Amino acid sequence: MYELGKIDKLSYIPIKYGKIIAFLLMLLFLTAIVVGVTRYFEVRPEAFRTPVYEDYQPYLGITGERAAQQDFSEIDTRIEIEEDYDNVIKSILMLGNFDSEYFFTIVDWMIRVPDHRRSRFIYGLEEFLTDYSESLAQDTTLSLTPEEKTELFTRMATTYKSIFYDLLDKESQGQSEATQRQTIALIFIGIALLLFMVALSIPVLLKIEENSRLFR
Repeated sequence: MYELGKIDKLSYIPIKYGKIIAFLLMLLFLTAIVVGVTRYFEVRPEAFRTPVYEDYQPYLGITGERAAQQDFSEIDTRIEIEEDYDNVIKSILMLGNFDSEYFFTIVDWMIRVPDHRRSRFIYGLEEFLTDYSESLAQDTTLSLTPEEKTELFTRMATTYKSIFYDLLDKESQGQSEATQRQTIALIFIGIALLLFMVALSIPVLLKIEENSRLFR
């Protein structure tokens, strides 16, 4: 009889402490869910930043870099760019004393830029060259012919284009990595939620077991 009573008391230990354990597990998994959700919304690609001349001036000196080959794309895209950004492109031509053919060079550059970044590209280029022009004006040791000035602005514009393209590549890569991290966070949330539901069911199962013992 003593052994049976002892066994019976031991059988109630899971019921006695099961609810406490289940509560602690639910608290743990709920915390994991909150952490997972927080991490999901924290994962974002780095904000895109338009190149600013001031940031790169120490590395560029006064000559920039040599021009790259032009790029060509669909005619309808070209026409759209020419219509939407005609004024600002012409403003850039005047700023660098470029000839009219350079208008189409800038359009070629913009075709390679995603639509949602074209405005940032062209207005950033205008600001970049404006800052460069002010930097040249402050250098009293320089005496440039119009042709020399145009050559310098051409190199600097090409430098801006190269920097902008590099930033676009980094942005694309960052978005891909952010998507991967968000996917991992979602999987983590799903597992934590599943375990939370399992822990939530433990008190119910223990209560059923406890009630079944009362009617034996």
